[in-house]
Amino acid sequence: KTLKGHTEAVISLAIFSNGEKLISASSDNTIKFWDLDSESVDFEITQHSDEVLSIGLSSDSSKLFSTSKDKTIKIWDTSDGSLIATFERHSGDSVKGTVKTGDQILSFDANDVINAWNFGSSGHIKEMRGLLQGITAIA
Repeated sequence: KTLKGHTEAVISLAIFSNGEKLISASSDNTIKFWDLDSESVDFEITQHSDEVLSIGLSSDSSKLFSTSKDKTIKIWDTSDGSLIATFERHSGDSVKGTVKTGDQILSFDANDVINAWNFGSSGHIKEMRGLLQGITAIA
């Protein structure tokens, strides 16, 4: 199957555990929620002002996080695409990378700052500086 809809490169994908829905993030600044049976877009998120770099689902697939070159991490309701929260702590050129473990996210930026986040209402957990220089990936 080929799903067509983005105008720029797809950067990141996430799939619901039941395999019925696929989410795609693109350098066209959008996130699309796809119904795999009908091969159509259920809805689209257009609230990032720059390229979407990564996405990931919460453990129960009820929430989606997205990171962007606009220096934000956003949390979305996967039932309708509504915005739940926006996290803005990074000051580098952009959020360079993320890793998700359970319902927590680690993100890092061009200034080698690592932030820990929670999908829940608590949001930001901790900021870590000076751990490493020139971070290129975290796992």
